[in-house]
Amino acid sequence: MSKCIQRDTSATKRTKPAFAALVLALAVATPAKAADWRMFGNGPRHDGYSDTETSISPQNVHSLTTKWTYSFTNYQKAHGLPARPNNIGQPVVASGVNIGGLNKTLVYVGDDGGTFHAVDANSPSPNGILIWARQTGSVATTCGASGIKSTAAIDRTANGGKGAIYVASNARVYAWDLATGATIPGWPDGGVELPNSDPKTGGTIFSGVTVFNGAVYVETSSAGCDVPPYHGSINIIDGAAGTLTKQWFTGTGNSTVPSIDGGAIWGPGGVSIDPDSDSPTLFTAIGNPVPLGATNAVGYYLSIFAARPDLSAIDWSWKPTNLGGDGDFGSTPVPINPTACPHQLVPVVRKGGILYVPEISRTTPRSLYNVRAYSLAKAPELSFSAVAFDPESQLLLVTVFDNGSPPTGPFGRGLNALRVGSNCALQFAWRTNSTPDGHDIVGPDTRLTSVTVANGVAYFAVGGGGAVASTMPGVYAVAMQAGPGGITAGQTLWRSTNIKAPVNNAPAVANGRLFVGARDGKLRAYGLPTD
Repeated sequence: MSKCIQRDTSATKRTKPAFAALVLALAVATPAKAADWRMFGNGPRHDGYSDTETSISPQNVHSLTTKWTYSFTNYQKAHGLPARPNNIGQPVVASGVNIGGLNKTLVYVGDDGGTFHAVDANSPSPNGILIWARQTGSVATTCGASGIKSTAAIDRTANGGKGAIYVASNARVYAWDLATGATIPGWPDGGVELPNSDPKTGGTIFSGVTVFNGAVYVETSSAGCDVPPYHGSINIIDGAAGTLTKQWFTGTGNSTVPSIDGGAIWGPGGVSIDPDSDSPTLFTAIGNPVPLGATNAVGYYLSIFAARPDLSAIDWSWKPTNLGGDGDFGSTPVPINPTACPHQLVPVVRKGGILYVPEISRTTPRSLYNVRAYSLAKAPELSFSAVAFDPESQLLLVTVFDNGSPPTGPFGRGLNALRVGSNCALQFAWRTNSTPDGHDIVGPDTRLTSVTVANGVAYFAVGGGGAVASTMPGVYAVAMQAGPGGITAGQTLWRSTNIKAPVNNAPAVANGRLFVGARDGKLRAYGLPTD
């Protein structure tokens, strides 16, 4: 929300409208706190919310302009690497990184060619300034070449307090110094290898890396097309020692390799961890067995579950009874604590157009009370996005696309906002699928990214899909609530116009900058004209 300066004087109370507007215009662009965007969704909850952004607001977001554009493709050409421009993961940001005695803010992102880039977030050059880069390599999988597909994670307490960034690629996990890209002490230079994970089939890592209490969590899926052999797993690495402490297979619920393929973890955040509850809890959602007709009674295929962060015990697990075909989970559960509801909610989207919302105790024991289901699309959809939650407006945000005719109910294509009632049920608040000038953002069969929320603005982008002719590509900024200047809740306030390619992940917002990677081989930074 915009931050307004108020003085308790009678003169201020009688301020004329024109002068009040001037005060507001000056106040909404207050300097942002130096902050990080540490992992997918900004923290281990992966709720997509920033509580530190104060520069970009609903009143000035319309004036965002491109600050610089960095090209992965140009880097690849300059270094004789194959041209693989795709960016899949969300950018992450670290502020106050000591580079040659100067504190700089860096933005980090990987590409599908296997290069990880650290770029000056405040680059004076319109082409961006690369600080360092590391190679993980690209593997020829059963579904094409695979490099770095997941979102990295930052731990500022690691590496003797200098900070580390953890990167997952092709069944390996790397730990590098934030400032130099050098392998941090204690870690093998070639990364920690995930056993029982063939990079060509089941070692692909789509989910983002999660860091919690010094532990590094990495999840495996298939190469992207459900071709066996592959076995979904959760892997826990000691961040200080650089050693694998646990490999936990979703198909068995332990370290035993399953006899049935599948059980991938596809969600962009991987596992979520609620750090602030009475008992910190790990949540995740699991994909289908292969073949699709294989028994679902084994392990945790097709389920949502809660566990101790070290996976020593499962608190509860739940699976729908109507998961047919490829309608499994491709999203990440996001634990939220709305003020109107006495329970914690853990919403997660299914690939069949259903939003499931488990309700659990906020204190130990973490009991599962209920699971509500909401149909978001009239026709089946394939959703790999995660919900976001804004504690300021108390709104839950989810993007929706469908494969069929226009929606007839309140939910449907575009950005949907839902409010949590006192009975913990979700209530429709508003929906937008409109550009600032009134065109539809997407038609049928066009994916949208997850959502990022900062200072009263929700950001999302248009991903891949079939109906290109009915798509307005780019990043969008939407007002969370009604505000000064006639702004209405759900109003689209800004659209980037220089991104023509699909965007696969939500933008990151930090320190008055908006960062977004796209499948055109470019990382872009947007900011206010005066920044």
